[in-house]
Amino acid sequence: MPDHVFRGALRLRLHLPVDHVPFDKCFQCGTCISSSGCDPLHFLSCKATRRNAITNRHDLIVRSVTAAANRAGAPSGNEPTLHRHKPNSPRIRPDNYSHFPDGNYTLCDVSVTHSGAPSFRSNPLLHTLNQRALQKVRKYSAYAARNRASFVPLVMDAFGAFHPEFYGHLKKISDAAVDSWISLHNEKPSYLARLAQVISIKLQTGNSWVIDEYVRKH
Repeated sequence: MPDHVFRGALRLRLHLPVDHVPFDKCFQCGTCISSSGCDPLHFLSCKATRRNAITNRHDLIVRSVTAAANRAGAPSGNEPTLHRHKPNSPRIRPDNYSHFPDGNYTLCDVSVTHSGAPSFRSNPLLHTLNQRALQKVRKYSAYAARNRASFVPLVMDAFGAFHPEFYGHLKKISDAAVDSWISLHNEKPSYLARLAQVISIKLQTGNSWVIDEYVRKH
């Protein structure tokens, strides 16, 4: 990671202004980012960048969760395709599936919120995460039921906070590692901590991509 990109990600993680974004409006969508009441970190959720760096950040987290489950002995993959869909309904696919040693088949979908956005700023962080998680549950719960699976929304904030269900999924992965003898039982807390650290690092790497792309395009 180049030094200037790492600097931006580090300042973001410490809740400091990203000092190399010296403009007043988003050059892609025109949103105010400098006046009082505006979002100086608008680029973390700008709809105009969703097909580029923001999507890449999302995919990086998905791949990391999938890889973690596979390493723990829970066969996992991205975007299941051999599922039953409701007739005459839009075809939807969650981001990830995992088969756990206890027999549980789990479908997951990743989402990164931006709690600094004006629409979320007046709400507590957990409320913002809960809102997004509920949206995912409403979208995928019937799909999961048709395929005899449980559904878990993997929601986290751009500043690093995990929704409780995301952290619970990481706990399940660490349990799978113990069940598969990948990790010893007394090592489970440290295994779980490493999983959370890996996902957090991937998030910040993705944030650095967003910052770098936004600045370069400007």
